[in-house]
Amino acid sequence: MKSKFYYPFVFFLGSASLVMGQVGINTSAPQSTLDVVGNGASTTTKDGVMTPRITRQQLAAKAAGTYAASQSSAIVYVTDATTPTGTIPSVAQTVEITVPGYYFFNGTLWKNVNDGALNLYNSDGTLTGIRTVTQGANPLTFTSTVVNGFSIDGTTFSVDAANNRVGIGSAAPQTNAHILNSGTGGTAVTTANTANMALRLENSGNGQAVIQHLLAKDASGTAKQTVMGINPTTIGGNGIFLLTRTGGNDLVMDLVNGNFGMGDLPTATEKLFVSGNTDVRSGGTGGAAVTTSNTANMALRLENSGNGQAVIQHILAKDASGTNKEAIMGINPTTGGGNGIFILSRTGSNDLVMDLVNGNFGMGTTPIATAKLSVNGNTGVTSNGTGGTTVTTSNTANMALRLENSGNGQAVIQHLLAKDASGTTKEAIMGINPTVNTNGIFLLSRTGSNDLVMDLVNGNFGMGTTPTATAKLNVAGNIVASGTITPSDIRIKKDIVDNTYGLKEILNLRTINYKYKDEKLSKDKKIGFIAQEVKAAMPELVNVDDDEMKTLGVNYAEMTVVLTKAVQQQQETLKKQEEMLKRQQEQINSLKTQIKKLKPNS
Repeated sequence: MKSKFYYPFVFFLGSASLVMGQVGINTSAPQSTLDVVGNGASTTTKDGVMTPRITRQQLAAKAAGTYAASQSSAIVYVTDATTPTGTIPSVAQTVEITVPGYYFFNGTLWKNVNDGALNLYNSDGTLTGIRTVTQGANPLTFTSTVVNGFSIDGTTFSVDAANNRVGIGSAAPQTNAHILNSGTGGTAVTTANTANMALRLENSGNGQAVIQHLLAKDASGTAKQTVMGINPTTIGGNGIFLLTRTGGNDLVMDLVNGNFGMGDLPTATEKLFVSGNTDVRSGGTGGAAVTTSNTANMALRLENSGNGQAVIQHILAKDASGTNKEAIMGINPTTGGGNGIFILSRTGSNDLVMDLVNGNFGMGTTPIATAKLSVNGNTGVTSNGTGGTTVTTSNTANMALRLENSGNGQAVIQHLLAKDASGTTKEAIMGINPTVNTNGIFLLSRTGSNDLVMDLVNGNFGMGTTPTATAKLNVAGNIVASGTITPSDIRIKKDIVDNTYGLKEILNLRTINYKYKDEKLSKDKKIGFIAQEVKAAMPELVNVDDDEMKTLGVNYAEMTVVLTKAVQQQQETLKKQEEMLKRQQEQINSLKTQIKKLKPNS
């Protein structure tokens, strides 16, 4: 019989070393049961250990029981993971073979060697230290389709990917940006109440403005915009809060004395200084496009969900010396006999206050139930005037907050809510309706009302009604003020002539008692004139409104000039009569003397 010589065995003995049951390949001192040392010195030698290569089909075709507990830890490399077909008695052992790769037998199934490894996509985990992701020029993008698609600590920060909304303090934001404050700092609307402060806008640079920019577009795509913020250096360093069209002074508050200016900067002596005519009347209705229910257009919503807790927005900037200039606005839901108030003010003051039930305003004081506007201080009214443009929509470098709706003909809205002690919601709304009056309006109001409205083209204001084109301030309701001053300096006048109206015109006027047909204007019995009759005699004292009726109004303030002239003319008549009576008395006295002389001596 011929002998068989096994060359592989001889080769193995030539390159392997057997030491006490340990096998070494390319080493004479194996360090384990099998120790394979690579040939690092060669650039052509193919180092490595190759496990058996087999397909899933071949493993599934193995006779039943080929692989059992005794074969646990067997390793193969599956080259093809195609679903087996035909006669496959061991197919059940291959159910987890889905992709080519290394697999080991665990006594029951063939398992991928990566099975059970943790990664971000299939397991939760815990960071063991500080981690930094260096992006460089590579974007980091998350995609989601659910409401709370990305969050930090549940409600600290939440992204609603289903509706394109962001929530701070809320895991289910109701608007594009929804800030939910759950503070328990009480109802004081002050800068110190940080617990209830839903939003704080601050510029940390000395002498720099802080700005909030609101934009919406009318049906034609024309931008309608307003700007509000703090200029910390104007008015001798007092600083101002500005709510206006860009570049204007439509509503300005002095941050030291709390005085207001409309169309011009505030003065030191008047609580309210209006640059332009003032038209006061009662009644009137307006559209309700800017409302709390219009959540689809709500760019910003500030809310405190706690009963009896204030909601606050705090705005700060610093003047050139680093001194803080600040304003506060928000809702105190329990003041005003439970009505609740909206405050725009220096912290701790009542510079501008709105009653959230009747919509009445107070400046320097809380509102009263019988007056649309109650002012604690003088009211100065003048015409014309220009202002600085530091707080403008173009100052984007200092813009801490910008609210915009990019859709044509859509409103942009800011909604403030707080709850009183019983849990009743107290709320105010402000925003832009870009289509009203064609010009567009800025609204600060209870929802569905016109408590404070600004025309975005001419800057005129309405309180309780929409603005008119002929008056800087149109008030639907009474005004309570401790004084009213109209500029009358001769240095600002021209074309001066003597007034010709006087006693004749006054004597021909009919004075009447009356009530308004529309009780929205007033239910009280009134005393006054008929505007048409006044216009026939003195047309300069009658104003024609730009409403549909072209309603006439009487300038009762300037009527005092005519009354003064009438008194002067009547005094001249009395003086002439007095002189005539004096001459007649002298004649009587002379006749008495002559008669006495004619009488015989008795």
